[in-house]
Amino acid sequence: MKSPITRRADRPTTAQFGTRRRVLIPLTLGFAVLASMLVMTSRGVLALTFATSSQNFRVYSDSLSGSSLAAYAGPQQTSAGVKGTEQLVVQDVQLHGLCIISTADLPVLGKASMIVTAGEPVDGTTDPAFAPIRTASALVSATSINGDGRGVSSLAVGQSAETLTTGSGPWRGTPGALGIQLDTATIDRTDLDAAGLQIDGQLPLNRLGIKTALGAAEKGSCS
Repeated sequence: MKSPITRRADRPTTAQFGTRRRVLIPLTLGFAVLASMLVMTSRGVLALTFATSSQNFRVYSDSLSGSSLAAYAGPQQTSAGVKGTEQLVVQDVQLHGLCIISTADLPVLGKASMIVTAGEPVDGTTDPAFAPIRTASALVSATSINGDGRGVSSLAVGQSAETLTTGSGPWRGTPGALGIQLDTATIDRTDLDAAGLQIDGQLPLNRLGIKTALGAAEKGSCS
């Protein structure tokens, strides 16, 4: 059993990897740093943490599954202050496709989005021709979690957050907060409105692609 995670209108533009189309406008410094970090992660160099800004980002996958899940409602610190989120930790994570879209207001350009894709195309269906993305555990802070749940086992709702466990040890949330505990679960057509994401351990990102687009990109940009 693994140990639990520690809490704590599309015009393609720049950085590109694999067969992605070439750059049309340069990445901003923050986007460039994120792109570099993701490339290092894809080579198994480091664990991945998305720093929390004042804006959420969208996380999409055709299917997310895992074991020893625990969640509770709790605060998330952002650069704009504290916001209420659902804190979800998952062990033995498998993702059939991954797409992360972050949108920011930039000087001169206005709204621009970074679109990060890995694994199979995120198009609403899983393809057995592609190997899933796997990692030991993940912690997500999300203001909404949507999808079609299946394979749920040993669901316990109403457990006090400070009594939650994950993996082989405790994962203590805000005392008195409503906690949820599951042994296993799969969420098809996963759609997370996330404020923070932390991957515990290395995250191999096969078929990694990173591009930017003018405007606020939507899920259609993932496939």
